[in-house]
Amino acid sequence: MEALQPPPKLQRLQMYGYDGTQLPVWITTSLSYLRVLRIDSFENCSSLPPLGKLPMLEELEISNMESMKYVGNELLGVMETIQELPNAGPAFQKLRKLSFYSCRDWEKWDDITGDEKDRLLIMPCLRELDIHYCDKLKALPHCLLSALEYLTVKDSSCLASLYGDRTGDEWDKISHIPHIKVDSLEDIRLNKLERQRAYEMYRKMRARISLKRSDSANCSRSLKTLKRPQVKVIKADGCENGQICGGSVLKNYFLRLVVIE
Repeated sequence: MEALQPPPKLQRLQMYGYDGTQLPVWITTSLSYLRVLRIDSFENCSSLPPLGKLPMLEELEISNMESMKYVGNELLGVMETIQELPNAGPAFQKLRKLSFYSCRDWEKWDDITGDEKDRLLIMPCLRELDIHYCDKLKALPHCLLSALEYLTVKDSSCLASLYGDRTGDEWDKISHIPHIKVDSLEDIRLNKLERQRAYEMYRKMRARISLKRSDSANCSRSLKTLKRPQVKVIKADGCENGQICGGSVLKNYFLRLVVIE
């Protein structure tokens, strides 16, 4: 993967289906112009690189990271100790949209609190956050929610238990966001039933298609063994015995055929 370094002025990058345990170093060191990054199906990667160092990144999408259980401050790309924070620049300074899809074992996303929150600028332009199919994620980092305009949480059971009822202290922490779509636990249950029904319909349809193909193949083999029937024209546009009356050319005519065994 390290040998596949793209041109330094690349603006959009999508990476899919990598079996390694770490993302390449050049993602954060050589792509200063990158605006859109999508990382999908890096199944053996348990952590993310310091993508917050990308100065022009506007959209980040992470999908199907099956080994990822924890997202810490290393994603931000800032120095870890509080003494060094004043020397760190903004993390994800231009990021506007952040999405996580189908990270099934992801449990924890570190928040920034206390003095660190006051002294560190994190995702100041973030306006849209999407979390889909992340069942085990227990909470959202509230340091990212203050400027959000759109929050979508879909099919994520633990987050649904926090925010789905739209009441309580946890809901109060996100209720200021203008556009919120959060599945309740009942929504998740119904969605699961719909997916199960759709899957059953798909299985039945596949079974019918297979049966029709089998019948068609058998029918084709049977037709090859049949004697070809004789066909006789018995009427053409009202003229008996297949004769066209008057010798005129007919623009519209009707042929009625009969099969003679």
